[in-house]
Amino acid sequence: MLTLRAAIREEGIWIEGSGRVRLSDFGLKPPRGVLGVRLVIGTKDEMNVLFGLLATSR
Repeated sequence: MLTLRAAIREEGIWIEGSGRVRLSDFGLKPPRGVLGVRLVIGTKDEMNVLFGLLATSR
């Protein structure tokens, strides 16, 4: 699901949102980190993405 909010500001239109993406949809593998030999840290295939955009005229 993608959530968007927009607001008109003096400098332009501010758009912010969030959504979930699957890394495998883009041919990517979840990152893994290894600390020492015994501890393995990994992530899931799904990640939350937060963003903010300011649309202005040139």
